[in-house]
Amino acid sequence: MTTLFDQTSRERWHFSKLESEKVRSLAESLKVDPILAKLLIARNLANGTLEETLLFINPPESLITDYQNVTSEEDLQKSTQRIQKALLDNEPIVVNGDPDADGITGTVILVAGLRFLGGTVHYDFPTRSKEGHGLQPRIIDEATQSGVKLIITADCGSKDVESTRYAVSQGVDVIICDHHILGRELPPALAIVNPYRVKGKHLEQKLSGAGVAFKLMLAIFKTLNREMPSDFMAYLLAIASLGTISDRMSFLNPMNRIMVKAGIDALNSTNMEGLK
Repeated sequence: MTTLFDQTSRERWHFSKLESEKVRSLAESLKVDPILAKLLIARNLANGTLEETLLFINPPESLITDYQNVTSEEDLQKSTQRIQKALLDNEPIVVNGDPDADGITGTVILVAGLRFLGGTVHYDFPTRSKEGHGLQPRIIDEATQSGVKLIITADCGSKDVESTRYAVSQGVDVIICDHHILGRELPPALAIVNPYRVKGKHLEQKLSGAGVAFKLMLAIFKTLNREMPSDFMAYLLAIASLGTISDRMSFLNPMNRIMVKAGIDALNSTNMEGLK
């Protein structure tokens, strides 16, 4: 008789035999807890120089605000300029988010950031059981009925060719903000903010949808010559860390590590009721 335990226990643990002296020496050299030293050795992350290992533990904080490879330069310029125009002209903006944790947090970042900058921003999500996910014709129709001319996606849209084409036919500009692999045919969006738009292999390709949204928001603040207050950045990082963790992004990417570290610090120290 097959039990539930039999069905769910196919994965096997592989135990590493570590030399205690090596663990002790690494812990003392790095001035870290022996448990962290054990993890670094077991995961083969302490094979380089001491400086390289320290850099792995403490990635540079400059990676938090680095957005240069979040998409192509052309896409970044088109997206930030169009959003700037919408903000200056007081155009209503709709954010079409994906209804999972990464999509929801990415939506929060875009909506909160644009509202902070004075934008009139609405948001909506597909009903997963009925509509699936991605850019939705229903949301497009409701947006056009309200006079909306700009829709931004969050954690979706990279393969939504038909729905993007439909939005464009209705006179709506679409900016896709996503981190998923691109299809053979690109949607006819005004801009696609996606790390896979950058030629070559970049660490940013392992950002979450929320991480991409955070980077886009940094670029928008820069375009408007607005400085993002430290407390607001901490709030956005806390939200981005939730999306990064929930979507199981690789922590081998130093950008993810430093963003999540800062985000968790913000979560642990916040006085905001929603985050608490």
